[in-house]
Amino acid sequence: MPKPCYFEIPVENMSQAQRFYQDLFHWQFKKLPDAPIETDYYMIETGTSDELGMPYGGMMKKQSPGHHTTLYMTVDAIETYTEKVEQLKGQVIVPKTAVPGKGYFAVCLDLEGNPFGLWLCDESAK
Repeated sequence: MPKPCYFEIPVENMSQAQRFYQDLFHWQFKKLPDAPIETDYYMIETGTSDELGMPYGGMMKKQSPGHHTTLYMTVDAIETYTEKVEQLKGQVIVPKTAVPGKGYFAVCLDLEGNPFGLWLCDESAK
């Protein structure tokens, strides 16, 4: 069964947002030099995998006014789930996309317009 594995927070003011989450939750931020998108991207370390919750997230510049926090679910086949999203009348807004050496993701909208992501680990992704 797919489970939450990652989250992304889009922000307007990167330093202000990082300071807020660092002061509130003690999260650490590390800039990703080879980000798969054309923007500054920071990995968020929320703790270790031994602790409750997801140990990692990401923070990026907001891409549009409607860009909201996205929760990613780990799946075993991106295509299977994107097809099912469409069958259930949801939308695939970012098709299967490679993150080289890490895996694949897709971003979808549910029937209420809420974004969610699909993630497939695959070190051979190109």
